[in-house]
Amino acid sequence: MDTGGHYADGLVIHTHAQHAARHNGDHNGEAYVLTHLGYVYWRQGHFPRAVDHHRRALDLFRQTGNRDGQASALTYLGLVHWRQGHYPLAVDHHDRALGLFRRTGNRYGQAYALLFLGLVHWRQGRYERAVDEHRRSLDLFEQLADGNGQAYALTHLGLDHCEQRRYQQAIDQLCRAVDLFRRTGNRDGQSYTLTHLGLVHCRQGRYRQAVDHHRRALDLARQTGYRACEVEALNGLGEALRSSGETTVARAWHTDALAKAVEIGERFEQARAHEGIAALDHATGDLQQARRHWEHALNLYAGLDVPAADTVRARLAALDREDVVRKEADRAPHF
Repeated sequence: MDTGGHYADGLVIHTHAQHAARHNGDHNGEAYVLTHLGYVYWRQGHFPRAVDHHRRALDLFRQTGNRDGQASALTYLGLVHWRQGHYPLAVDHHDRALGLFRRTGNRYGQAYALLFLGLVHWRQGRYERAVDEHRRSLDLFEQLADGNGQAYALTHLGLDHCEQRRYQQAIDQLCRAVDLFRRTGNRDGQSYTLTHLGLVHCRQGRYRQAVDHHRRALDLARQTGYRACEVEALNGLGEALRSSGETTVARAWHTDALAKAVEIGERFEQARAHEGIAALDHATGDLQQARRHWEHALNLYAGLDVPAADTVRARLAALDREDVVRKEADRAPHF
């Protein structure tokens, strides 16, 4: 159900399983079902509901003494907190999950805990640490012959290397990940990786290729209902089209991304959409609106403690200088 992106079917099946577990008094079984339901809700962008299910699962696993189960619930909770922008909380959950998985000897769990821990460090600009954790994750997935896990680790290494401006290395890893996801039939994995492949192409000025990758990612995300990835692809399209001069269409994509990011509570993508709209307003000379959107972006980025906040601060400082120059020109005598 997960690999194919059949989340509506998954909800039905897991709900029936939950009822069966409750009827039989199987607390351990119910806890596992709650983690599966929480994961589906996470994919669908229902973050508060996902958190509720994973917390309930964690409580049940603690009652039954299932340490692997506790670690799984903590991993999933960390993943939801990452999407919500609660990064310190996400790191805490992944660290605790990793410790439990090491104590039980669960290498599969360790691989995923490292994968998601690296993802938080990547988002907050700690790229070398992210690379280290993603390489360790990849090594474990290769030992376990887990194709999906390998693909996710390669995707995240590609993201790390993109931020380090190792673009060819990033493209090679992301392309390998897409190929692995295709072999396993993982449509959400393809969508997630394709939109980041588009990001790398955009950074290199290959706007047509970037647009193509983001469109394919968007189509797949909409087919499966992977809401967070849909928002990422919408913002990616907006950035690539803006860079290629198609400003009207770019605004529509960023506006759609902003509405959907607000709806699901994805704060980083909200900031990214505001940043994109601000750049479009600035290009058309609407400096007041540009300032408003950049200030919204800065408030969100600063609250998340991510490097993108510095970029927006620089934009606002440049806008202040433009205001000073314009006011001085207005006061100058005209003959």
